[in-house]
Amino acid sequence: MRLPWGKLATVGEAFLSKQSYGIIGCLSPEYRCVSVPMRIACGPGTCQFIRLLEIHDPDDAFPNYSTEAKAKRDENRIALDAAGVRYDSTRADLLDADGKQLKQLAWCLTDHVPETVVLDITAFPKRYFALYLKKLMLRSEIQNLIITYSVPSPGGYSDGHLASDPLPCDHLPGFAAPPPDSGSCLLASMGFEPLNLKGILSMHRAGGVTVKIVLPFPPDGIGIRRAFNSLRNLASHEAAEIGCNTVYVVSTWDAEYLYRQMGVWQQGYQKMYLLPFGPKPHTLGMVLYAIKHNCGIYYTQPKSYSPNYSQGAGDSWVYVVKWEGIPCYERYQSGT
Repeated sequence: MRLPWGKLATVGEAFLSKQSYGIIGCLSPEYRCVSVPMRIACGPGTCQFIRLLEIHDPDDAFPNYSTEAKAKRDENRIALDAAGVRYDSTRADLLDADGKQLKQLAWCLTDHVPETVVLDITAFPKRYFALYLKKLMLRSEIQNLIITYSVPSPGGYSDGHLASDPLPCDHLPGFAAPPPDSGSCLLASMGFEPLNLKGILSMHRAGGVTVKIVLPFPPDGIGIRRAFNSLRNLASHEAAEIGCNTVYVVSTWDAEYLYRQMGVWQQGYQKMYLLPFGPKPHTLGMVLYAIKHNCGIYYTQPKSYSPNYSQGAGDSWVYVVKWEGIPCYERYQSGT
């Protein structure tokens, strides 16, 4: 696989400077959700439209942050207006089924389907962006698909819980598969919130499924500590299962390396199942691998997201997952 990626200021400029494109994103309570629209709405290239989904937690979520979330979302709307960014938005619900999600994707592409689409996954829940990525990758009229992801300001993640009230384990829309059996490998990426991951891994280990864990290597000590705390939560009663042969460290941003390594880790197993509990770039690598190799993806979707999930906005990253009609996983270096 060859996946061009890097900072928006360099890679984004190189790939978008001569393109006309549409942006699909999410208007959330996090300020970083407006970073990409504000940074590229006036160039490079020509931005034809910006369509943003306002995804709301369910009414029975606990804690219920609806009032505070609305206030912060309105602040971000004001920031976009003040920057002169023209966009359209519509409401969506976090737990919408895949049919409803696809209608919302169709709304994003209502006027016409451009050859180049920018999918900003910064604030998209994984159950949305995984399905959208799959559908956009498979649409032949979309020749170029670029993924963007903006990080918070340094130290910008909330000290408290980022997400709460997780549902039971279920597949992400568009990535169903039969339950893992004893000849399978289950790969889980770790993040700040373990949610119900421990119970899932314990159940499948008892059934003879091999479990491997990907640990992100964030650039700051706080992030490292929180990721290791999540790992320690998994290992509290199963320390023997956590070791150098089961835990792998991958840079937070390197979706391409993770994709490549997944092919190595799957060797000797009939099937690989994926649990994306880690950072969005790791989930991106997992989703691309699942599209190519028809893997199931499972998750315990939280119903409640903190409106203080993050503060500020840092760099925006770009991943060119499809170019001139060729998916990144169909591009190979010579001799590989």
